[in-house]
Amino acid sequence: MQIIREAVKEGRGAAHRKVETDWSRAFRKAKFPYHSLALETMTGTNEVWFLLAYPSFAAIEESDNLIEKGPLKNEVEMLEARDGELRSSSRSRRTWARLDT
Repeated sequence: MQIIREAVKEGRGAAHRKVETDWSRAFRKAKFPYHSLALETMTGTNEVWFLLAYPSFAAIEESDNLIEKGPLKNEVEMLEARDGELRSSSRSRRTWARLDT
């Protein structure tokens, strides 16, 4: 599982949601085989958490290759630049947990 946590700049929530919609559209158009769930805070600091689940470490590697070397590369670079203007910080963590126990 990968967890990405983004702190969104004050007053930039609506613009951030638009860019995130464009991220989803780009991945769907490319028929990206993995899915994510976005969670946005309703109170407190303006944060969005993205949860990405993978069946194996090999799937994580495949995902990285599809993004970094595949047809998504240019689109991701453009979206990252747009998204970066709206964030005050972000961090990512990958962890492994068995969900079938």
